[in-house]
Amino acid sequence: MESYWLKVQWAEKHINNLKILVDPIEAHPYPVRVKRDPKTRERLYCATEVPEIPPDCALAAGDIFQNLRSALDHLACALVLHNGRNISGATEFPICEHRPKTKKEWARLLGKIEGMRQEAKDHILRIQPYCGGHGPLLRLHKLNIRDKHRLLLAFAAVLGRFNIGQHLRETGAAHGPGHVPDHWVDIWGDRILKKGQIILRDPPHAKLNQNPDIRLQIVINEVGVCEGEHLVQVLKTSLYWVQAIVADCQKFLR
Repeated sequence: MESYWLKVQWAEKHINNLKILVDPIEAHPYPVRVKRDPKTRERLYCATEVPEIPPDCALAAGDIFQNLRSALDHLACALVLHNGRNISGATEFPICEHRPKTKKEWARLLGKIEGMRQEAKDHILRIQPYCGGHGPLLRLHKLNIRDKHRLLLAFAAVLGRFNIGQHLRETGAAHGPGHVPDHWVDIWGDRILKKGQIILRDPPHAKLNQNPDIRLQIVINEVGVCEGEHLVQVLKTSLYWVQAIVADCQKFLR
């Protein structure tokens, strides 16, 4: 099997391994503390301790981004070699922040795919590996750079989902006959969890929900690149993009 596919498969394997670390934090209800607002007498459901995110999460995520980014570079090298040309020091899969504007910028971009068949070059340029500061390819590229050359990637715990159906059943807020089914809603996906913060407010007469079903999410919190985005989803999205690009380029390797 070609090295680029091995890199992709290795990344996918480690995403599954990382989920083993993340799932216990995300899959169980988050314990809260309940108190009364001294003025309004509302029931306040407040955050307790903020769970510690294992440092292995940062190390594993960095390895995954590295393998996915290098899979694209291995693919670029394979496309050059398959065309009977030599790999140069510039050969790589191009990902840049903005569409080149000057001749010098275009020459630098085209130098990265020099030696490939023209159809392969055209295909890579159609992917538009420059996204004006957006897009999963650029995000993958930047996260990989930060992990390799600066610091371990930053993560945070945020409030993710709330089972409002369970809360209505427990607090007696559901009116009318019949059973209130579970109903999950996304809550405050961009708010980093802090000890003592108010999560829910209920009216003074509401019954106490002893165990509200609130779930957390682990997010990447890299300012300017990936802020408050679900860790596993970012990894999976990056994986799917790389898989699709590699699969699309297979026709140039036959």
